[in-house]
Amino acid sequence: ALGLAQIEGWETMIAARQANARSLIQRLAPLESYVQLPRTRPDTEHVFMMFPILMRDGAKEPLVEFLEAHGVETRDMLPLTNQPVYRGMFQWRERDFPVAERINRQGFYVGCHQDLSEQDLAYVAELFTRHARGSRAMRPAAVPQ
Repeated sequence: ALGLAQIEGWETMIAARQANARSLIQRLAPLESYVQLPRTRPDTEHVFMMFPILMRDGAKEPLVEFLEAHGVETRDMLPLTNQPVYRGMFQWRERDFPVAERINRQGFYVGCHQDLSEQDLAYVAELFTRHARGSRAMRPAAVPQ
């Protein structure tokens, strides 16, 4: 019943998520030397169930901890290459998958759901900017004032 009720408004929900993602991308664009933002290929769409962020340099934990401490929920990206079951079944070593290893170490999600307000999105972007200003990973000239 809950799923069927949500299906009725799926187009509106997806449009709101896409608008929120566009807003975050625009607001975080000045921080592109600090974080890698999502891109959507031409002639494709993304529903932005979550908003992916990849640190340009360094580990994600300092920013993630800062966001969480200020009420912004985060989620790790879905690490598969470092899961014990895959190590056992396939003898995978994370270092054999350098892109996945980087994403595991430097990537995370923030929310992008349809109920976020412009004020919420501005707050998230403000926190990213505040953290970037205080981060040694970002050159001062690249941090917006």
